[in-house]
Amino acid sequence: MEEQSLLKLLGNVIRSQRKEMKLSQESLAKKIDGKKDKSYICNIESGAKDIRLTSLDALASALGLRLWELMKIVDDVSAQPDALRNFLSFIKKAGCEIKEEELSVIERIKVNGSPPKDKDMYLLLWLLLKKISNKGVPEKFKVEISKADGEIIGKFTVHLD
Repeated sequence: MEEQSLLKLLGNVIRSQRKEMKLSQESLAKKIDGKKDKSYICNIESGAKDIRLTSLDALASALGLRLWELMKIVDDVSAQPDALRNFLSFIKKAGCEIKEEELSVIERIKVNGSPPKDKDMYLLLWLLLKKISNKGVPEKFKVEISKADGEIIGKFTVHLD
């Protein structure tokens, strides 16, 4: 992964963890050492600042994490395809929660043999899975998308890897 992409990814994870803790950039900066300010956190979250390892360790601690835990989150996020990452971000912004068991199913979804290409397809499949999950999640199912008049506009097969 190139340096700029890694810094942006790290910044996104830090922003997400900070918001999860309901901390402002300023309050997180103060938790680090009392000398940092809002612009320090802003530059890290935007990927504009290359952070030293010792500073990253202090930042992880301020987020209630150990350094390896923060890096594990970064690694998990980087392993996700962009479409899945966008879907998960969309769901979080919408205030919805995905259960761990739902996420493990979503991560295994293949549509016509490949992972979904956009967040909307993940959203559609997640909603379908929620609808049928009380009956058990099938390993393979076919989906037809149709207009209100019944005209079929798309068909695909979904299976879990």
